[in-house]
Amino acid sequence: MMLIAITIQLFSFLIIWIPAYFVYKKGVYMLLSGFNTKSKEEQQHLIENGYPQAVGKAMMNSSYLLPAGALLAFFVEPAVAIAVSWVVWMFYFFIRMIMLSKLDNSKNKKRDLSILIGTFAFVILLIGAFLFEGEREPRLTVSNESVSVTGIYGVEWPLEDIKDIALVEDLPAIRSRTNGYSFMERRRGHFSLEGLGRGRLFVHTGTAPFLYMEKDGDFLFVNSKDPGETEQWFYQIREVIE
Repeated sequence: MMLIAITIQLFSFLIIWIPAYFVYKKGVYMLLSGFNTKSKEEQQHLIENGYPQAVGKAMMNSSYLLPAGALLAFFVEPAVAIAVSWVVWMFYFFIRMIMLSKLDNSKNKKRDLSILIGTFAFVILLIGAFLFEGEREPRLTVSNESVSVTGIYGVEWPLEDIKDIALVEDLPAIRSRTNGYSFMERRRGHFSLEGLGRGRLFVHTGTAPFLYMEKDGDFLFVNSKDPGETEQWFYQIREVIE
């Protein structure tokens, strides 16, 4: 996970830094989104005001936050390091772009500023919704026909498909996240585990016990912040199955 986090951050850094370098240092302003659509007169006014140069500089400065996130991954959970660096990058870059809009005197200034603010607000809402859903406690529901885990990456299994169920004190080592939510001790979604392969987690990694269920070709671990509730889930499912 550490290697993946560092690779993602460095690759993202280059994607932002390289065009920013050519804009800021070499004057290749055509690399800026929307610059080509403006008239020659508007382009010249923007250059005289220092707008494309300032945008290129802002891009370069913001890009350094991404390798900083890679360094942070050595001290905290890699997923947290990536998330923090991208959130800081987003706030810095969008706010800087809004401040630089005063240098834009083109006729489409208001439209471009509205799009920028709208995009910023949409991204904030999207991140907030994802974090809210990821932080919600998983709920396990048992019926006479199935067991379901609600919330993000939720799943429902027919009882007749369950081959094994156990209450365990230790969670196998997590090798990687394939498609899921990971923050602090929370794991939601698809992960690859040592000795088991790919399966689903709905857990607080630091809170034992864990309810383990297995069916053909799949498995899952789920628990509650309240150990007593996790134990209650186990006995409830075992009673229904038996």
